[in-house]
Amino acid sequence: MRIGYNSDFRPFTWQDGEEAHGDLINICRELFLKAEISAQFVALELMSGQLALQNGEIDALVGIAISPHRKDRFLFSQPLIQTGGAWFVLMGTDWQDDLVLQGLQESQLAVTTPTGGPLLAEIKADFPALNLTPCDDYNQALQLVVEGTVQAAALNIHVGTRMVTTQYPGCFRIPVAPFFHVALGIAVLPGDQSGMIDRINCVMPGL
Repeated sequence: MRIGYNSDFRPFTWQDGEEAHGDLINICRELFLKAEISAQFVALELMSGQLALQNGEIDALVGIAISPHRKDRFLFSQPLIQTGGAWFVLMGTDWQDDLVLQGLQESQLAVTTPTGGPLLAEIKADFPALNLTPCDDYNQALQLVVEGTVQAAALNIHVGTRMVTTQYPGCFRIPVAPFFHVALGIAVLPGDQSGMIDRINCVMPGL
């Protein structure tokens, strides 16, 4: 089976040469071995994974956030890793605790998050008064903050922390906790005939 993964989503998934690496890749390899699933990992860009699955270019997608807003389009495995979304702001920014946006719903602060990510729908639902500008990817999100176009970027707390510490050392505050918790798993299309999700879920308790 062709298993899509994000080629630059450390520490969960990334590509080095022709090889797939990461915490999620390691978990999946063990699951696939126990479930007797022959897997070929296919590296994809951050925002192309869901479209590749819907277009039939891959059979499953690893590392996708399990979200209520996506359950009409995908069939998910049980959660593989727990993570979350956090606010990334520049050092010295007058910002409340990044755990929650208490009292900021009416402030019309400008924020951004990638279009294809799970945080977009959550921000629209929970913080409708924020001035939300969707962006293409994590790099663009952080650049918008650096340029002053927005005050904060909503990103995965683990991936975002790695990026700001390596690409913008000393520029961003490191969030202490997510404002939104999310689980990552494996997704296939509804009606998938392979039985992959059932097989993975069956072997998961013994992992």
